[in-house]
Amino acid sequence: DSVINDIRESIRLNMIESSFIMEIAVTWNDPQIAADIANILASVYQERANEQAAQATAELTGFLESRRNEVQGRIDALIGERNALRESFGIVDYDTERAELLRRVAAETERLDADRARLQAMQAKIDAFGDSTSDPRQRRESGLSQISVNELSLARLEIVELRQGIVEREAILAGLQEDVQRFSGFEMPFEEIQTALARERVRLDDVEERLLTVQMNQTEAIDALRLIDPARPPLYPSEPRAVKSTVIGAAAGFVLALTLILGRDLVTDRVQTRADLREASGARVLGPIRFGPARGGLARLFGRLEAEPGDAPYLGWSALETSGTVLVL
Repeated sequence: DSVINDIRESIRLNMIESSFIMEIAVTWNDPQIAADIANILASVYQERANEQAAQATAELTGFLESRRNEVQGRIDALIGERNALRESFGIVDYDTERAELLRRVAAETERLDADRARLQAMQAKIDAFGDSTSDPRQRRESGLSQISVNELSLARLEIVELRQGIVEREAILAGLQEDVQRFSGFEMPFEEIQTALARERVRLDDVEERLLTVQMNQTEAIDALRLIDPARPPLYPSEPRAVKSTVIGAAAGFVLALTLILGRDLVTDRVQTRADLREASGARVLGPIRFGPARGGLARLFGRLEAEPGDAPYLGWSALETSGTVLVL
């Protein structure tokens, strides 16, 4: 347990800023062991991450496959319902049969209109002769020529044929209209089934696309999680760092010494300057008195500060004669 705790404390994980790179650092007494621990951690993390990604992908894939099966089941049910509807109405291909039926209705209507127009024309031609008698002898006695009589006969024969054709075409057109009504009864439920089928197929395509995306993301995640730079034993130990420690120690010593000096200067009660002496005694304070031969020039300014037996100040003792208290620092 203690070794495991030591290993845990020696591991550092850092995420590189603005990237998806994770850095694993291990500090140990033996650099080779530290590198081995880092590499083992990276390998285990990669395996564990791949296992978690595979597990999550499997769960999501299973859910999407169940959804796909549900949608496919509804599609199959709608297709069966559509086939039953076609069978009940006797329709195999709705679009083609409907287009053919409408074409036949239009063609029969056009022919019926043409026959009716032809019938009216022939009837007008007969009426133009002014003779509607059906007896040929009476028509010859009316003064018509044989050619006119033949034309009238042919016209009447054609009228009979046209009337028969119109009756037949009206019957055909009536049958076609019944088929159109039958298609109308078939069209509404068929269109509802077709709309539902289209909606379910869109859902199926969406589920298929999501399945493909999940599988691609799993592959990309496995490829993306890889070891970029394996750990190697360092050439120099991380601790102790002689140069760094020396610089830090020197800086710390300087700061500490400066702090002690300033602190001692602030808390001491000894007289160290003329200002301290003047403040403590209230008397006049002279500056340093230089001793030495009383000569002129620079000797007066740069005489000795230490007095020796027999020496006198360079200004003489008479310069210090005063009635007040004089202190010399």
